[in-house]
Amino acid sequence: MQRKTLARLSAAAIAGLATAAQTLAQITGTTTAHDPSTLIKDVSRYYYFCTGNGISARSSSNTGFWTSDPAVFSSPPAWTTASVPGFAGNFWAPDIAYFNGRYNLYYSVSTFGSQDSAIGLVTNPTLDRTSPNYAWTDQGSVIESNSGDAYNTIDPSIFRDTNGRTYLTFGSFWNGIYLTELDPATGKRLSPGTAPTRLASKPGDTQIEASYVFKHDGYYYLFVNWGLCCQGVNSTYNIRVGRSTSLSVFRDKANVLMANGGGSLFLSNVDNKIGPGHMGIFSENGKDRFSYHYYDGNSNGTARYNLQAMYWDAAGWPSATATGWSGASATGNWSDAANWTGGVPDGVSNYANFGNLTTVATNVTIDGAARTIGEINFDTLNNITVGDPSGNVLIFDVVADNARMNLVSGNHTIAAPVTLNDNVDVTVVPAASTLALTGQLSAVGRTINKTGAGAVRFENVRSAAAINVNAGTVAIRSRPSANQSDGASIFSVLSLATDGGGAPAASFDLGNNSLIITSTPKATIESYVAAARHGGAWDRNGLTTSAATAATTLGVLSGAEYTSLGGTGTFAGLTYVAGNTLVKYTWNGDANFSGTVNFDDYVRTDIGFNQHLTGWANGDFNYDGVVNFDDYVLIDVAFNQQNGTLARAIDWISGDDRSAVGLGDPAIAIMLEHLDQFGANYGRSFLQAVPEPAGMGLLALPVLGIRRRRRC
Repeated sequence: MQRKTLARLSAAAIAGLATAAQTLAQITGTTTAHDPSTLIKDVSRYYYFCTGNGISARSSSNTGFWTSDPAVFSSPPAWTTASVPGFAGNFWAPDIAYFNGRYNLYYSVSTFGSQDSAIGLVTNPTLDRTSPNYAWTDQGSVIESNSGDAYNTIDPSIFRDTNGRTYLTFGSFWNGIYLTELDPATGKRLSPGTAPTRLASKPGDTQIEASYVFKHDGYYYLFVNWGLCCQGVNSTYNIRVGRSTSLSVFRDKANVLMANGGGSLFLSNVDNKIGPGHMGIFSENGKDRFSYHYYDGNSNGTARYNLQAMYWDAAGWPSATATGWSGASATGNWSDAANWTGGVPDGVSNYANFGNLTTVATNVTIDGAARTIGEINFDTLNNITVGDPSGNVLIFDVVADNARMNLVSGNHTIAAPVTLNDNVDVTVVPAASTLALTGQLSAVGRTINKTGAGAVRFENVRSAAAINVNAGTVAIRSRPSANQSDGASIFSVLSLATDGGGAPAASFDLGNNSLIITSTPKATIESYVAAARHGGAWDRNGLTTSAATAATTLGVLSGAEYTSLGGTGTFAGLTYVAGNTLVKYTWNGDANFSGTVNFDDYVRTDIGFNQHLTGWANGDFNYDGVVNFDDYVLIDVAFNQQNGTLARAIDWISGDDRSAVGLGDPAIAIMLEHLDQFGANYGRSFLQAVPEPAGMGLLALPVLGIRRRRRC
């Protein structure tokens, strides 16, 4: 918000700066606002604050319809009127951020044309006015300026870096925009004796203010306003941007230092929306949106609030207009500039966007050579396939932080071979959506972080440092035959997010494949499988298999156990060592990972039962820590399924057919032996383990001499 009396510029002077139509949000309800803060969410409601007596407040349940909430202050804190002569309680340009367990709202205290200014802080544990904890507490002054200082302490903006460090940017006219670090514990300056750092200026007319910092894919972006605010339709505000790999030397697209007057245009006048200013960025569900005020040319320059989509062009610069693939045909070449709006993405930290400019299902050929990007985004219901498995490689490489794969809507495929030069964050937002990588993945030493309720599916993952599933599912594609070598994976760490009770809150779906984990403890892997298995229902999060049946499951052995059972150092075509954990899609009861249930497996199960052992190799096939009749049920169901006698076993146990037909089959015979040994509970569990409507006859099942005898 401008605070110095200067000659006005006409709105027409910068009307030509914006050349493309903008995608604008539909804002209803209370639409008036000036100098809005960054949008913030508390549980399920959205909030922003703006210039006004006592600090004006707005809230919404959907970011579309807004209501006016009570002001933060009923009267100005005493220190504000004492520090700033003439201040009467009209607070300017607030900004808000959540840290240290509270909402920290910073505000400006000043008067027009004066450098006698201050930035204050007021805090609240919640923004929910119905909460008993709702209470604003003023924390006093954060930084002040007086006539003759280098800067003017208004227009606060809070930036929280990914490492937790917290910064305040501020400034209006005079020498420009400044930065100072804050103590997250107090919200006040970390080193009050250290002079703030100047980030940007506008030599000449000095018309610069309303700073905002945002971090994206390794770059810090500094947004500022040039021009004059507060003049209604004659306001000349426009938003400029530069970026840096640190919080110091910001340059615009032309490589001009922002400290020397640089700043590339981000947004200016569009239709009736004049003088946009005081932007902030809000990220949710894989999408970035930016907020700002404008002066309504259709309403005598009334200041109003707006919120609209933020885009990133191929070179990683923010854009207020859609960028990305715009080819109108079902096929197209990556290298063809006519297929892209905002440039062909091919470089470190470049962006490949497939969004609402994509109008048909499209196969994109990565032609000519390998292509390098830092981020790929899918936000269209038209299916996109990028590359093919035998074609050129798609390389993910960023300046700093992690590469990104984001899917916001639809189902999409990266068919090209993929090489990760950096760690990657994969976000699939809709629970019903899948991002499929069907080409070879090279992820040596890289970490894959999965978020979002949807799934990402790989052919396999080999030599990765870690897979961290924070939400949703990471899956390996099932093959026509179980445990094919091309479906086997090996990586160091598997980590699944947990809920408040410690249960997995995300899944790794192995399908019908094999897996070697080199670092995560075997006990952790077993707990993941047990959680997903959930008594054979396979309906919970964990290390799961979408290929599970009544007779099949995931077995877990250590490398040492597998070797003791006949392993020779190779598992599903991959090399293992004693300390590794091996996971295999196999039959219930396949204790030695031979791929079938046989006499050897029964011997191991009997030993485990008689000696009170545990673990898959000893017959604990349901991971409950004990070998009992439930485990015999599992191995017997699998043995009968394998022998083709499961239906006969079900008919006999249920009482549907008690004839002697087939009772001489080894699988039937062993089932009868266990029924005799364990009694009705065994029979009941056997029928419950098989999803067939055959259990009603169990009520009449006789108890055939329930005995506990050792088998030898």
